[in-house]
Amino acid sequence: MHDQLQDPNSLWWYYQRILEVRRENPALREGEYEAVVFQDDHILAYRRVSPEQACLILLNPTAEIRFLDLKHSGFAYRIVYSHHPLDVMDSITLQPWDVVILDESGLQRDSC
Repeated sequence: MHDQLQDPNSLWWYYQRILEVRRENPALREGEYEAVVFQDDHILAYRRVSPEQACLILLNPTAEIRFLDLKHSGFAYRIVYSHHPLDVMDSITLQPWDVVILDESGLQRDSC
């Protein structure tokens, strides 16, 4: 356990961060589950929606990089959780075995 506490990349710290993300986001604690289907059927996606917040959860359960087009979603996203530096504009890059959580609450994309 001592080694886990000393290593910021350890499984122990990973779980601490995930639990913190859950505590800070009402949709992840109490939101209803909604399945989401994207064109790339290798990406697992779902939404958790509560009265206060809506989150989009994306998982890449493959050993390959996956690209996801978000420009037609109607939302601008805020990153809630990602293992890697991430910029979400019209598309997102999911690294192998990646998990990304995005907040889409009240962030309507500009129509211009």
